[in-house]
Amino acid sequence: MPDAKAGLARELAPVEWLQPRGGPAAGMRMAFRAYPAKQPWANLLVSHGHGEHSGWWQHVALFFQARDVSAFLFDHFHHGASEGRPGDVPHYDILAAGVSCALEQGVLPRGHGAPTFVLGHSNGACATLLALPRIAPSLKGLVFSSPLIRLPWALHWLPPIPAWIAAQFAPAAYWHSPPRPDTLTTAKELWPLYSSDPLRLHKDSVRFYLAIRSATKAVSAMRDTRGLPLLLLSAGDERVVDARAMRRWFARLTTADKTHLEHPGHLHELFNAPDWAGIAGEVISWMQARVPSRGA
Repeated sequence: MPDAKAGLARELAPVEWLQPRGGPAAGMRMAFRAYPAKQPWANLLVSHGHGEHSGWWQHVALFFQARDVSAFLFDHFHHGASEGRPGDVPHYDILAAGVSCALEQGVLPRGHGAPTFVLGHSNGACATLLALPRIAPSLKGLVFSSPLIRLPWALHWLPPIPAWIAAQFAPAAYWHSPPRPDTLTTAKELWPLYSSDPLRLHKDSVRFYLAIRSATKAVSAMRDTRGLPLLLLSAGDERVVDARAMRRWFARLTTADKTHLEHPGHLHELFNAPDWAGIAGEVISWMQARVPSRGA
């Protein structure tokens, strides 16, 4: 497994602080990390998933950096070291604004004019889709890993009424715990880190849950990716997001250049799987095929 996981408290790249100049996240600081390649042929911005932070993606950033792709990581607002009460996202405009901020203030000024892709995992893919109207003109393509298009059946249909009632009295109250580690990865050596990492989210607020429902309703209705090529990576044994809703959404997309690669026997977090490097290699090959100067 990646060495970075052995020291999540150890920073492999210095933290920089970005701050949106306006919008719903104005005045909030974002933790951002850059892994620049010496002669980059592409840039990759990673939009991490629910409960995570950029420390869980350092091994991926180093993988791409070693292959001449400048990689960039950030902590979504209300996650990791970025500002905002942990696990209490009031609405997804804040997360979408964070994706825009990371791209516009973090990646583009350091990108050396190379084409830029976004790798969005799970909830990070959902936030990226909501940010597309603003960021699409600056991108070359999208890579989505286990994207959150809809919550699984039990979470989607059962809690809404009690959550709505609770939101009338205590919207910031915590009430939901993240998925168990054994539903996320088969790498058992990582399981203790999910509970011991102080920067991971260990509970969500009522309004965060309601915001997730609202956001997934919006993205599930989307029918295109603003003309951007899309690589969808999915897990064959998905237990965290609604896999059938994800496949239906992908089939309905009118995007001309779309590719779906499913990985049998894998759980939700593909980039924490024992064979994550092979999956990252698939991403490299797909990106190369869409950068003419690089070749397939």
